Amino acid sequence: MPNPFAIDKPWLRGNLHTHTTNSDGPCSPERTVEIYAAGGYDFLAITDHDVITDVEGLQGQGLTVLPAAEVTVGPAILGQTIHVVTLGASVIPDRDGSPGSFPLEALATFTQWCEMCIVGHPFWSLLEPADLLPLEGYIGVEVYNTTCHYGSGRGPSEMMWDSLLAPGRQVWGLAVDDSDLELDCTIGWVMLKAEDDSPPAIYAALREGLFYSSTGPEIHDVQILGDQVQVACSPCQEVAVIGSAPGVGITSRRLEVELPIEHIQLPLSHPEISVRVECIDEAGRKAWTNPFFP
Repeated sequence: MPNPFAIDKPWLRGNLHTHTTNSDGPCSPERTVEIYAAGGYDFLAITDHDVITDVEGLQGQGLTVLPAAEVTVGPAILGQTIHVVTLGASVIPDRDGSPGSFPLEALATFTQWCEMCIVGHPFWSLLEPADLLPLEGYIGVEVYNTTCHYGSGRGPSEMMWDSLLAPGRQVWGLAVDDSDLELDCTIGWVMLKAEDDSPPAIYAALREGLFYSSTGPEIHDVQILGDQVQVACSPCQEVAVIGSAPGVGITSRRLEVELPIEHIQLPLSHPEISVRVECIDEAGRKAWTNPFFP
């Protein structure tokens, strides 16, 4: 993938999983847009359960509102269903599987009626890698989900993400809110490099992985130079390079560095595998890059 930190385009902040009173969200669509506009967001996807909320009347408040829906696929191997965020959805087709869900194999066909798919909150759903590895049709998984974190303690899903990266899947990681309660708003987001804030530009950048995700820290730059990874970020307590093979990676805890960290260079022991970067601030909030492939 291209390095988003090396691209001369503006950063856009967005949330890609949001519920309103049209399903199980706390606020009307209008109030939801107000909250995210006031929070400095540039784009927002309204992803009500099994409903495509009309977003035409929600434009013009300083951010782009994307049509979307959250639908259910499954059951998975262990009986859990897979929740799929369908961005750019224009219609939800009739379902051929069991009531309330699509059959697993249908996921590969979803781009016939939406722009792209993201697997929602895999840790909250207690999914296994075997549930997702055979499936096609999704660009990423939610590496963090605010509502799942605040509601059940199962917000982060790094292990599922890494389990998909290990065998070589090119899968992005996204931080989202879900927004089942108003206090869950504006906590997790993606920072996206796009030509502009139009839906086609946002979708194109998402497909290419030109973003990082965060619950607080800012990542200013990441460069891989031979066997070194250079990172520039807002003040953090720890920076980690995590490889896509067992036991491969390093954290700043193993290095003699002065805190807080704003610039750091970490050794890359296996340049032949993909790596991703995590930055953690004093409050424990985290930012995640997408994987860099050799």
